[in-house]
Amino acid sequence: MVKQGHKRLLSVVATLVLAACMALAPAVAQALEVSVAVVGPNADGSEAVWVAPMTYEVADGDDGWTISQQAFDEAGLTYASEDSDYGAYLVSITSPVDGSVLAYDEATGAYWQLWYGGQMAQGGASGLELADGGQIVWRYAADDAFDEAILDTAQVTAEADGDDDTATADDVAASDVTQDDASEDAATETTDEDGSAPGMAIGIGAAVFVVAIVLVMLVRNKK
Repeated sequence: MVKQGHKRLLSVVATLVLAACMALAPAVAQALEVSVAVVGPNADGSEAVWVAPMTYEVADGDDGWTISQQAFDEAGLTYASEDSDYGAYLVSITSPVDGSVLAYDEATGAYWQLWYGGQMAQGGASGLELADGGQIVWRYAADDAFDEAILDTAQVTAEADGDDDTATADDVAASDVTQDDASEDAATETTDEDGSAPGMAIGIGAAVFVVAIVLVMLVRNKK
């Protein structure tokens, strides 16, 4: 009977340890984050950054297209899309420089290219295999010679009515609602930058460890 009681207590200990491992896994997991940027023509036709890279946390059900839509909306861009065999197809974006609607141009061959990880994507945004730190770039051009170093400057010079107005990355971040503001509540509920979630996980693990030690001591005392 005593041995049977020992086995039951050991079984309880094993169950508690397993439960702790399952609880710790999601608590210490880091959120997947990707960034989105938009590059289009300047007033003089040169390539410029319309939307500086903005970082987003990928939630359940999100894909490259839903993340892109968040970036368009928060940057105040007007865009049109349609469904295709490859998922959502970006038809046009209205230029923040001169208000023109940029879609596929038969004369120049320019269209909205999708770049990810430094390469032009072969499919739609909804089919991208997102990885932490990945960067989605929407670029209006006809050629495939894209230098992502332009994103480091992150500025748009609009030459309207002869005036030069420069919108830097700080201006983009300050306009409308930034991603930091939009995701503040979500960040609080998941993993804070100060490591509160890992701290909670460590606390749970320590508590289970103490319980396990107590049970083992009880088993030894009954021998």
